[in-house]
Amino acid sequence: MISNYVFDEKDIENIAKSNALKYDFYKCDFSKIEKIDMLKNIEELYLERCILKTNDLLYTEFTNMKILSIINPSNEEEVNLEKLSCINIEKMYLENCIISNQECINKFENLEYVDIINTSAESIFIEKLLENDKMKELHILEQYINEEQKNKFAEKNVIVKYNNNEELFESEKF
Repeated sequence: MISNYVFDEKDIENIAKSNALKYDFYKCDFSKIEKIDMLKNIEELYLERCILKTNDLLYTEFTNMKILSIINPSNEEEVNLEKLSCINIEKMYLENCIISNQECINKFENLEYVDIINTSAESIFIEKLLENDKMKELHILEQYINEEQKNKFAEKNVIVKYNNNEELFESEKF
């Protein structure tokens, strides 16, 4: 984990030399960085309480990314689902974020796990998640999901949890 650091382009080039597949940043400032193309082969990216410059950093073409975690971003920038090119994501954590183009969640065809606790979810976001046959678990505030959607998730054996991981319902295990 790298924490409390202000990055510039040279720093990103240096950490890219490690060829690591997982990067974990805490309270880091990426506002001087346009793109992190040299990290495009990573599989896991964790950003907690980081400052991003209009999230351009997120829109690098991450072809191998399986896990994307953005928790409590330090600025008010939106996470634009339409612009995210890491479509192979299996797990997505977007806690305390502002998400735009929520209808584009369905482009992540391998998505199995979504955590959007304390993040506003539109009805279209939930409907598009329901179309995903690979979904296994959703963490969401109860106010963003209606009874009909809860029932549909239950029929699909998707575990839905809310408010500090309390279970809304859990599908039967066979």
